[in-house]
Parts: sequence; C-alpha cells; structure tokens
Amino acid sequence: LACFWFCLFAAILDKDGKPHWHPATLQDVTAERVNHYFSALTEGQELDLK
Repeated sequence: LACFWFCLFAAILDKDGKPHWHPATLQDVTAERVNHYFSALTEGQELDLK
C-alpha cells in the first residue's frame, strides 16, 4: 500500500518523472526487511475470511 501512495505522489507531484525508490537498489534490500513481510502475524492481525 505504501508503494501505491508513493507512486501516486510521484505521478502527480514529482514532475521529474524519475522514481525515487527506498531502498534505492535491490542489493540494498536486507534479508531482515524481506523476512518482515513473510513472518507470521500475531493474534488479531490475521483476517477472518470465513
């Protein structure tokens, strides 16, 4: 979701047409950051899709 807002901001307000990624390169993405997105959610964070 954060990427959506960042891209929207870049498209509307940042007129140089060059995205500013954070982190700037794929090599700058740490294993800790990747693991954060694939870690188990705590009680109450998961959606009940029944």
